[in-house]
Amino acid sequence: MVYDSACGGQSPDLSTSVPGLPHRKRQQLCLLGHFKYENLITFCYGCGITGHEQGHCISGLLVIPNTCGPWLRFDKKADLPSPQVYHSSFVDEEGITKACGCPLLPLKSHIKGPAPVSGRDATDIVDEAITFFRANVFFRNFDIKSPADKLLIYLTFYINSALKRLEGCRTLAEGTKAIISLGLEKVPVPGESGFPFPGLFPLPQSSQEAELFRNYLKQIREETSGRLLSVAYRPNGTPNKWWLAFAKRKFMNIIDQRSV
Repeated sequence: MVYDSACGGQSPDLSTSVPGLPHRKRQQLCLLGHFKYENLITFCYGCGITGHEQGHCISGLLVIPNTCGPWLRFDKKADLPSPQVYHSSFVDEEGITKACGCPLLPLKSHIKGPAPVSGRDATDIVDEAITFFRANVFFRNFDIKSPADKLLIYLTFYINSALKRLEGCRTLAEGTKAIISLGLEKVPVPGESGFPFPGLFPLPQSSQEAELFRNYLKQIREETSGRLLSVAYRPNGTPNKWWLAFAKRKFMNIIDQRSV
C-alpha cells in the first residue's frame, strides 16, 4: 500500500504505464467511482466524461481530490470496475398508493396534486433523479430493482427532455419560459400516444387510474422543472455549463420527438 498525498488515503502501488498515455502518468480511481489523471484532467467513471478543469469532474458530481476517499490505481483500463447505474432507495412500498404499477411517492412540494407531502428535510424521488441524472443518463439499459426505479427512469428521461428545451436559453428568464411551455403540454400515460416507455408500466385498468397517474406525473414534472432550473442556471441567471452540456445526451437512446 502506498500513501497518496492527493487525498490523504492509501492505495495499491500500480503505477505502471497505461496504453496511449505517457509512461510517467498514472490512472487513479477513487472509491466513489471517479477517475483522476495526475491532476491534469479528471474523468467521472460513472458518466464517462473527461474534463480539463483541475480537481473537478466535468459532470459536477464531485469536487476532487479534497472530498474523495483513497485513490485506487490500476495498471490498465481493463482493470477498472464497470460503472453501475444508480437505483432509487424507495424500496419500501408499504402504505404507498400505486397507479399503473408505479408508487405515488411523497414529494417535498406544495404544488397541487395527488402526491403525499414529505418532510422538508427528507430526500424524495426528485432529489434522487436530479442527483443521479448526470451518471444515469449515459446508460442504455436500466436494471430495475424496485417499482420506484420505474419512476426514476421516467424522471431521468424528463430531465433529459427539459434540458434539451433549455438549450439556447441564455438567461434564467428564458429558461423559465421554456420550462413553463413544456409544463403546458399534454402528459400521456401508458397506452397513449407519446408515452416514452411502452411496456415498462402496466396499462391503467380504469379511466380513474389513468387520471390519477396523469395528475401525479403532472405534479412531479412541475416540481422537477423548478428544481432543475435551480441547478441548470447559476444564481446570477447565467447557464451552468456542467448541466446544459448534458442536453446532448440520449437517455436509453430514446429521442423525445417534441424536443427536436
